[in-house]
Amino acid sequence: MKQKYRRIFSFGKTLLLPLICSGAIPISAQTTELPTETEKNTLNSEQETSLTEKQLTSLLKQAGAEIQSIQCAFTQTKKLSILEEPLLSHGNFYLLRQGDETQISLEYSEPAGNRILLTPKKLYIQNSTGNQTLSGSSHPMFRYLETLFAACLTGEFKDLIRKTDTEYLQTPHSYKLILCPTSSSLKKRINLMKLEFDKTSLLLETLYIETADGDSVLYEFSDKITNQPIDGKHFIIQNEKSSLHNQ
Repeated sequence: MKQKYRRIFSFGKTLLLPLICSGAIPISAQTTELPTETEKNTLNSEQETSLTEKQLTSLLKQAGAEIQSIQCAFTQTKKLSILEEPLLSHGNFYLLRQGDETQISLEYSEPAGNRILLTPKKLYIQNSTGNQTLSGSSHPMFRYLETLFAACLTGEFKDLIRKTDTEYLQTPHSYKLILCPTSSSLKKRINLMKLEFDKTSLLLETLYIETADGDSVLYEFSDKITNQPIDGKHFIIQNEKSSLHNQ
């Protein structure tokens, strides 16, 4: 059992360590009875039809080109093999594009005070135990995490899909991408990713990630606001002299 708990808190074990398995989001998060992923996302097979990569990515890229900022609420549901019940967390998501760079902030209202900031060069984790800073160059998996979120919300999928087998689908109400890593480094950490976009707004509705060891995280985004000013405080880490907003 001790070895399993070390797996949750040790860096580098999974691609999504700071979001799924690290102390950034403590195990004290609320547990709740939830439907299984299959039950929650079930759509009749006859409702799904295939699309080509060009059809879907061009739609999403065109919509994403107009987006400079996004603010929304999110619910995060983690399922860990060592726990019987899912862990449920809530918070607010902020994305800001400045030229070719994208900055992302996840601020958790539950557990309160936890924050994760992603920039092109660094990943910052803030929680009750203090701050941690990770370099994108020395932790390439965290760089991929930033690429993942940025692609989902801006439509720039080139760097995301080049190391995956990807299926493109549509339903009456949504577009879906199912990505399975093909590179050995990603396959060690990620089994698959499922992205679902609203068919009208073309904005991300859900992001589901299953790790190679069977754990998973589901993000559900709601109350999305685009292209409105975002307070610079969302891109500042305590005890850091400069704002990420200005880097």
